[in-house]
Amino acid sequence: MIEDTVKMEEAVEKVPEQPQKSCIQRLSHAVVETLERSFYRYGESVASHPCLYIAGCLLFTCVACMGFFNFHQEHRPERLWIPQNSDYIRTLDWQAENFPQDQRMEFIMYQADNVLTADYVREMYRIHQLVSSLVVTDAHGNNYTQKDLCFRVPALGGEQRAELRRIKQQIFPYRDPDEDLDWSLAFHKSMYYQFYTKMPTACLEVGILEVWGYDTAVIQALTDDDVLNDINTVNISATFSYPMNFTDFLGGIVKNASGYITGARTALTMLVMQTTRSRGSSMPANSAGLSEEVDMELFAWEGKYIQFLNNNTNRPQGLQVFFQSQRSFGEISGDTILGDVTFLILGNVTLFVYVQLMLGKFNMVENRPLLSLLGLLSTFMAVGVSFGLCSAMGLLYGPVHTILPLLMLGLGVDDMFVIVQCWHNLTPQTTAGDTVTCYRCQGSAHFS
Repeated sequence: MIEDTVKMEEAVEKVPEQPQKSCIQRLSHAVVETLERSFYRYGESVASHPCLYIAGCLLFTCVACMGFFNFHQEHRPERLWIPQNSDYIRTLDWQAENFPQDQRMEFIMYQADNVLTADYVREMYRIHQLVSSLVVTDAHGNNYTQKDLCFRVPALGGEQRAELRRIKQQIFPYRDPDEDLDWSLAFHKSMYYQFYTKMPTACLEVGILEVWGYDTAVIQALTDDDVLNDINTVNISATFSYPMNFTDFLGGIVKNASGYITGARTALTMLVMQTTRSRGSSMPANSAGLSEEVDMELFAWEGKYIQFLNNNTNRPQGLQVFFQSQRSFGEISGDTILGDVTFLILGNVTLFVYVQLMLGKFNMVENRPLLSLLGLLSTFMAVGVSFGLCSAMGLLYGPVHTILPLLMLGLGVDDMFVIVQCWHNLTPQTTAGDTVTCYRCQGSAHFS
């Protein structure tokens, strides 16, 4: 007995003294212990009132998602990547205020072995008429056509041209009436402005149809020889009464030995539309990183324009129609993004299967499809809450934010495995004061 006591005292003497903890270590221990106790109480509360917490989470998610009513995207590069107090931004704002870019170009290109035939010209005119008849309706029930949305310029052709010729003869009797005259220089600016405001206007649409002034009777009566003869001889726009070189709208021109145009492979038509902010609120025109803005009515009209020209019904054989709209950039980028939605859905399904296989077992008792589904659902709810709250606070959604849901999904799935593994490491015999190692999270859980 005495020997055992001596050995015990010797063993106690050999035990090294615990080193004195520094202030940083004591502070770290206090913080960790506080966090552990807080999370323990929170977990105990969740386990004691599961229905209350489930209902609260769903309700909070629904309330936060209401922030999507204030959801706005920002694609303008000068608002995304450049400091807003820079000289460039100030210059850009000054330019937008004093010289706004309110015109939007729409292009149609016709291609064939030879587009300078009567049938193809009549097809161009048919497309012109149908584009002119496209109608869009705004939120207030107002209808808009190309004539309401286009950029208008003085149209002094036809009867107006004859009237101007008569006026020119009266004012300048010694001048050739067919000679070009700059009316803005011939009169005082105040008088010219009164004259200008009374001029008839038309949509600015330029192309080879200007040769015939969009006259239905004339175009329907054309022959192939008439088309070639007019292209080679006419140099005045029949609508605008303005000198115009119509070969500028032709591509792949074929000429004979004398320089006479005998054919062309392409013909271009350009429509100029007008953005009018007074019609309604402006919005970014596309999601391609361009900074143009457009009112909703013109944006909707461009959508119908694209939809119509994509329809190849009743096109003459051998004629191809290509087109471009200011909205086309956004349409292309949008189609590219939507094309990846299939892969996104497939990836989520694959992820669900993977989580199900890793968390459950191949029997009817321990498979966990509901656990896997709820784990992924909680991640999507977190995405909705974060984006909804940010939208409610007026924060704009940019291209970089597109990757955030994928990052949150990866973190959420990883946390699912951490929680389940820690739960596996627990046993019914675990009591207060025990420390259970969590190999998945490379740490330990201490139960107070």
